[in-house]
Amino acid sequence: MTRPDCVLLLLVLATTTAEAHSWYFGLRDTAGRSCCNDQDCRPVGLCVLPDHKEGLLIEGTCRPIPWDKVLDIASPDGNAHACWNHIATRPNPNVLCVILPGQV
Repeated sequence: MTRPDCVLLLLVLATTTAEAHSWYFGLRDTAGRSCCNDQDCRPVGLCVLPDHKEGLLIEGTCRPIPWDKVLDIASPDGNAHACWNHIATRPNPNVLCVILPGQV
């Protein structure tokens, strides 16, 4: 693959990724607060906790799904997504909202 081909491929992939997650904008939690944008949302893996409940793989750790943060929509790409930030007084990520795959 030539250098121009590589550059073109990278541009296409970057555009596809940005467009794929543009649906984050405008999502609101149950209280009506904006909970997702391209800075705090990303795809996450699903995992199984020691108690055999399903969890979310956030920052390399399987964490319980905060069911009160799950939005009433299914992710358009069939993957789990979560939006979180960090609060200085909390050791774990502060989950703002979760979008699960499948039908709601």
